[in-house]
Amino acid sequence: MVNRGIAPPDPTTDVGRMREILGDTSWVELDPPEPGYGDYENFSDAELQALLDLADGCLFLAVAFALAKLAAASTGESLSFQSDDLKVDLSKRTGGLWDTVRFWFNLWEREQEKEAVEYHNFVPFRGGCNRRGPEYAWGDRVRRQHW
Repeated sequence: MVNRGIAPPDPTTDVGRMREILGDTSWVELDPPEPGYGDYENFSDAELQALLDLADGCLFLAVAFALAKLAAASTGESLSFQSDDLKVDLSKRTGGLWDTVRFWFNLWEREQEKEAVEYHNFVPFRGGCNRRGPEYAWGDRVRRQHW
């Protein structure tokens, strides 16, 4: 399968940044050759753009989706081989990929929490008829905290 994308990757675009984060930067010429485009190992530019669209443009979430796709594909590739002093064990690769997916999802969750805190801007002020404690504006409502 051909993973067609702009070659070399453009780090000024979201797709290029995503490609850099995922480490999917090596490419070979397409057959037949197209100037400015190459065949990447894991993802095409269209796939990366679709993941970005699915994540509403959030790079953290799009990277987590891409790694989840790689982890799901690697579950059927579990391999363990040993001969004399040579041992190849790919059985733990899937678990490591899922750990990386969790890491990117956690980054996304922290970003969401940060945005939520910035959205609900608590502003202390004094006033009102009661004057027993500070009041806090929260969205379009006012809450009175009695101390």
